[in-house]
Amino acid sequence: MRVGATSIRRVIQAHGIGPAPRRSGPSWSQFLRAQAHGTLACDFFTVETVRLKTLYILFFYRAGHQAGSPGRRDCPPRFGVGHSAGEEPINRRSCRFCAAEVLIHDRDSKFWGGFNQVFEAQGTRILRTPVGAPNANAFAERWVLTVKSECLDWILVPGRRHLYQVLQTYIRH
Repeated sequence: MRVGATSIRRVIQAHGIGPAPRRSGPSWSQFLRAQAHGTLACDFFTVETVRLKTLYILFFYRAGHQAGSPGRRDCPPRFGVGHSAGEEPINRRSCRFCAAEVLIHDRDSKFWGGFNQVFEAQGTRILRTPVGAPNANAFAERWVLTVKSECLDWILVPGRRHLYQVLQTYIRH
């Protein structure tokens, strides 16, 4: 007997069953709220310079904490302009910001195998977001939107050093 997808959906909804294959357990947003103290989100975004050169910014954001919030001044969003994770070792003991249990990033090809190995060597578990689900890394996506709309959309950036200074000033603000 053939049954259409609409019929199946109607029967499932009538019995109050959700469409997800895992019917119990926390949702993604509930998981992130529960794990926010040890979760680090990262992503890349780009900025076009005055000379039409594209600069890639890799940043790390401590999920659940806002930059400059009371008691967290030592842990603002970290970012690198033109650097990779392997070039500058992270000392987990010197900064509470870097002592993350979980690192969330998308499946962008910029996150190569060596990138993950740097964090896995320090005991950080890597979670890659599902394909085509930008809300799964909502902390990082929100920070990109905020920094672009409040700061970078209003400034002409001539080069890397200027961009670094602008981002440092924005984070302190």
